[in-house]
Amino acid sequence: MAKTYLDFLKKYEDSLTKGGMTKNGPIITVSGVSGSGKSESVGIILDMLNGFRRVYAGGVFRRLAEEKGLSVEEFSNTRPEDVDYELDRWMLKESIPGNVVLDARLAAWVAGDWADVRILVRCPLDIRAKRVASREGLSEPDARNRLERRDSQDNKRYRDLYGVDVEDEKVYTHVIDNDGTIQELREELSDAISSFRGS
Repeated sequence: MAKTYLDFLKKYEDSLTKGGMTKNGPIITVSGVSGSGKSESVGIILDMLNGFRRVYAGGVFRRLAEEKGLSVEEFSNTRPEDVDYELDRWMLKESIPGNVVLDARLAAWVAGDWADVRILVRCPLDIRAKRVASREGLSEPDARNRLERRDSQDNKRYRDLYGVDVEDEKVYTHVIDNDGTIQELREELSDAISSFRGS
């Protein structure tokens, strides 16, 4: 029985498991929109869990954009559908063996019930805009506009490609509001993964 939540991946998942791929350790997914603190959260979790590796779809996406001589935003707007499908197949294959933190907007949907913990990191738009403005040298209004445009485009793309609402929080086992201190974020993440840390 399929465990992924994305219908198009079910046949691929079946071929992986029939080919002998098995789960040998925990799988954690971390999702969140740009500026939410998703990648920072992944770093904190990796510090807490020895022997876990990061599977980062964004890194592959950036490399593909660079190969085409495009910015991430330009590539995001023009990429063909097969790029998304290939990335999702790659994420599923990399995650199933376990001892992994899957870092992607669709991570929870890709891993589905393979994942032991599915975390969503949330953050208000105003705070996200400040973070992105600082990180990318933009004004806060420009950062806010860019974030709103990207969120809208991503939501539409995933709805059109997969028929899923990526704003549906029911797929997550833990929803963390990252609008406080680093220590508060660390404590919430520690609680979320406590079953793997023996605490």
